[in-house]
Amino acid sequence: MNAHALIDAKALPLALAVTFAMNFVLLGVIALVKLRRERREAFAARLRDSLTEQLIETLEGERIDVALPKPSIFAGSVALETIVSLIAVLKGRARENLTALLERSGYVDYLLRGLRSRNELARSRSASLLGGTHSKHAVDGLVGSLKDDPSPEVRLVSAEALGLIGDAPSVDLLLAAARDPSRYQEVRLAAVLASMGAVAVPPIERALSEDDTRLTTLLLDILADVGMVTAPDRVVAMLRHRSPEVRSRAATLLGTAGVLESVPALIFATNDPLWFVRLRTVKALMALGLPEDETLAARYLDALTHLLYDETWFVRRNAAAALAASGDRGERILRSIDSGVARSALELNVVRRGRGAATL
Repeated sequence: MNAHALIDAKALPLALAVTFAMNFVLLGVIALVKLRRERREAFAARLRDSLTEQLIETLEGERIDVALPKPSIFAGSVALETIVSLIAVLKGRARENLTALLERSGYVDYLLRGLRSRNELARSRSASLLGGTHSKHAVDGLVGSLKDDPSPEVRLVSAEALGLIGDAPSVDLLLAAARDPSRYQEVRLAAVLASMGAVAVPPIERALSEDDTRLTTLLLDILADVGMVTAPDRVVAMLRHRSPEVRSRAATLLGTAGVLESVPALIFATNDPLWFVRLRTVKALMALGLPEDETLAARYLDALTHLLYDETWFVRRNAAAALAASGDRGERILRSIDSGVARSALELNVVRRGRGAATL
């Protein structure tokens, strides 16, 4: 055996021993980490259960006097997430009491300091949890993050947090952020504004007067999601907008919001040169239903009858469906017209009413 072979023979057991030792240490570290995690999870579960029981007992009182751990420690993080989860499913006094508890215990101030962290993820988490607290005390800090944070994600999370809190003055700021966003930001901001409900409607309606087609279509979509209009004339005026996308969305909104006084304008809009605008207009008229005023009802039925001969099948089909939903008068019109869409609309309407389909 030469010298190299002898050295290799001696080194192999040593290498195996070192490898075994390293694997043993690694397995030990993994086991310790797993044990520590399991203990933390068990502790967190006990704390959540205990805290939830204490809180539920006092939710409807004048004040919740439950001692919370410091927000900067692990137990504080568990307590915060537990209370925020409860706030998300509660309303009224119970929610207000929990928010006041977090404010008194320093949790809101602690999260506001987190908005100044150097770590983007930490700032984003703080903003998200501040929204979950529903604390008005957090509004100014979140507004600052929305306006000035260098991270687009933190700005969006701050916007979502303001939406959860439902602060009315923040609506104009959110609209300003929606004026020049990316598509990803646009979707997020639209969801925030829609989630704010009625409080966001008047500022959005005022913004409809701006000469920005992209923004106008976004705002009309948001109002349709909310399903509410407080200034119908502003939306009716959009039926004459130069953009067909705006016109079609305005028609959808008027139908969704149940703006009965818009029927005359919608009848006029059934003459729009673009088929998809006519389609949305017909759907809006169907949603609003046959007017009670006899003169207007006659115009309503005449417009739908005219659309039974529209060049686009989708328009014809929906016009027939609207007539079928208009009661006996609409059904008589359809029975007088020998066309496939008329027969189909009648048959479908019969099925919807729970009757056997008549043979035409």
